[in-house]
Amino acid sequence: ETTGPPVKRQQQSSLQPQEQGQHQEAQCLVCGDRASGKHYGVLSCDGCRGFFKRSVRRSLEYVCKESGDCPVDVARRNQCQACRYRKCLMVSMNRDAVQHERAPRCLQYSKQDSPDSSLQIPGQVGRRSK
Repeated sequence: ETTGPPVKRQQQSSLQPQEQGQHQEAQCLVCGDRASGKHYGVLSCDGCRGFFKRSVRRSLEYVCKESGDCPVDVARRNQCQACRYRKCLMVSMNRDAVQHERAPRCLQYSKQDSPDSSLQIPGQVGRRSK
Protein backbone atom coordinates (compact mmCIF):
# COMPACT_ATOMS: atom_id res chain seq x y z
CA GLU A 1 0.00 0.00 0.00
CA THR A 2 1.16 3.48 -0.85
CA THR A 3 -0.15 6.47 0.98
CA GLY A 4 1.66 9.16 -1.00
CA PRO A 5 0.42 11.19 -3.97
CA PRO A 6 -0.32 9.33 -7.20
CA VAL A 7 2.68 8.85 -9.44
CA LYS A 8 2.39 10.31 -12.94
CA ARG A 9 3.68 8.11 -15.71
CA GLN A 10 5.65 9.69 -18.49
CA GLN A 11 3.89 9.47 -21.80
CA GLN A 12 6.08 8.45 -24.68
CA SER A 13 5.94 10.60 -27.78
CA SER A 14 5.27 8.98 -31.13
CA LEU A 15 7.81 11.35 -32.70
CA GLN A 16 11.34 10.22 -33.31
CA PRO A 17 13.94 11.73 -30.92
CA GLN A 18 15.33 14.07 -33.58
CA GLU A 19 11.81 15.36 -34.28
CA GLN A 20 10.86 16.05 -30.65
CA GLY A 21 10.59 19.74 -29.92
CA GLN A 22 10.45 20.61 -33.61
CA HIS A 23 7.15 21.59 -35.17
CA GLN A 24 6.92 19.96 -38.57
CA GLU A 25 4.79 21.74 -41.13
CA ALA A 26 3.16 19.93 -44.03
CA GLN A 27 4.64 20.75 -47.41
CA CYS A 28 2.88 21.35 -50.70
CA LEU A 29 3.41 18.27 -52.84
CA VAL A 30 3.64 20.43 -55.95
CA CYS A 31 6.15 23.15 -55.04
CA GLY A 32 7.34 22.39 -51.51
CA ASP A 33 5.94 25.58 -49.95
CA ARG A 34 4.02 25.40 -46.65
CA ALA A 35 0.75 23.57 -47.30
CA SER A 36 -2.46 25.25 -46.20
CA GLY A 37 -4.45 22.03 -46.28
CA LYS A 38 -5.72 19.32 -48.56
CA HIS A 39 -6.97 20.78 -51.83
CA TYR A 40 -8.34 18.65 -54.68
CA GLY A 41 -7.19 15.56 -52.78
CA VAL A 42 -3.58 16.66 -52.24
CA LEU A 43 -1.68 18.60 -49.57
CA SER A 44 -0.94 21.89 -51.28
CA CYS A 45 -0.31 25.59 -50.75
CA ASP A 46 -2.83 28.29 -51.64
CA GLY A 47 -0.78 29.28 -54.70
CA CYS A 48 -0.87 25.82 -56.29
CA ARG A 49 -4.51 25.36 -55.27
CA GLY A 50 -5.50 28.58 -57.07
CA PHE A 51 -3.31 27.84 -60.08
CA PHE A 52 -4.85 24.37 -60.49
CA LYS A 53 -8.39 25.71 -60.01
CA ARG A 54 -7.95 28.45 -62.64
CA SER A 55 -6.33 26.03 -65.08
CA VAL A 56 -9.21 23.57 -64.81
CA ARG A 57 -12.05 26.13 -64.79
CA ARG A 58 -10.70 27.93 -67.86
CA SER A 59 -9.63 24.70 -69.63
CA LEU A 60 -6.17 26.17 -70.12
CA GLU A 61 -3.53 24.27 -72.05
CA TYR A 62 0.12 25.08 -71.45
CA VAL A 63 3.21 24.37 -73.54
CA CYS A 64 6.66 24.11 -72.00
CA LYS A 65 9.25 26.26 -73.79
CA GLU A 66 12.08 24.00 -72.63
CA SER A 67 12.41 20.22 -72.47
CA GLY A 68 9.31 19.53 -70.34
CA ASP A 69 11.13 18.89 -67.07
CA CYS A 70 11.46 22.36 -65.56
CA PRO A 71 12.01 22.49 -61.80
CA VAL A 72 8.84 23.31 -59.85
CA ASP A 73 9.76 24.65 -56.43
CA VAL A 74 8.87 27.65 -54.29
CA ALA A 75 11.31 29.94 -56.08
CA ARG A 76 10.59 28.77 -59.63
CA ARG A 77 6.97 27.60 -59.60
CA ASN A 78 5.81 30.60 -61.68
CA GLN A 79 8.40 30.16 -64.44
CA CYS A 80 6.77 27.31 -66.34
CA GLN A 81 3.00 26.83 -66.15
CA ALA A 82 3.10 23.67 -68.26
CA CYS A 83 5.49 21.87 -65.91
CA ARG A 84 3.64 23.15 -62.83
CA TYR A 85 0.31 21.89 -64.15
CA ARG A 86 1.87 18.56 -65.13
CA LYS A 87 3.23 18.22 -61.60
CA CYS A 88 -0.21 19.00 -60.15
CA LEU A 89 -1.57 16.06 -62.14
CA MET A 90 1.46 13.91 -61.30
CA VAL A 91 0.82 14.26 -57.54
CA SER A 92 -2.83 13.28 -58.22
CA MET A 93 -4.70 16.57 -57.96
CA ASN A 94 -8.28 15.74 -58.96
CA ARG A 95 -9.69 17.79 -61.86
CA ASP A 96 -13.20 16.55 -61.06
CA ALA A 97 -13.00 18.05 -57.56
CA VAL A 98 -12.85 21.60 -58.96
CA GLN A 99 -16.34 23.10 -58.66
CA HIS A 100 -17.93 25.29 -61.31
CA GLU A 101 -17.70 29.01 -60.70
CA ARG A 102 -20.76 30.55 -59.09
CA ALA A 103 -22.59 33.49 -60.63
CA PRO A 104 -21.80 36.86 -59.02
CA ARG A 105 -24.33 37.93 -56.39
CA CYS A 106 -25.31 41.03 -58.40
CA LEU A 107 -26.54 38.79 -61.24
CA GLN A 108 -28.55 36.65 -58.83
CA TYR A 109 -30.38 39.75 -57.55
CA SER A 110 -31.02 41.17 -61.02
CA LYS A 111 -32.77 37.94 -62.07
CA GLN A 112 -35.05 38.29 -59.06
CA ASP A 113 -35.98 41.85 -60.04
CA SER A 114 -36.95 41.00 -63.61
CA PRO A 115 -40.72 41.29 -64.36
CA ASP A 116 -41.04 37.73 -65.70
CA SER A 117 -39.43 36.22 -62.62
CA SER A 118 -42.19 34.79 -60.47
CA LEU A 119 -39.85 32.74 -58.28
CA GLN A 120 -38.36 34.29 -55.19
CA ILE A 121 -35.19 33.03 -53.57
CA PRO A 122 -36.02 31.82 -50.02
CA GLY A 123 -34.74 34.27 -47.42
CA GLN A 124 -34.37 36.99 -50.04
CA VAL A 125 -37.97 38.26 -50.08
CA GLY A 126 -38.19 42.04 -50.35
CA ARG A 127 -34.49 42.57 -51.07
CA ARG A 128 -33.56 44.42 -54.20
CA SER A 129 -30.21 45.35 -55.69
CA LYS A 130 -29.25 48.98 -55.67
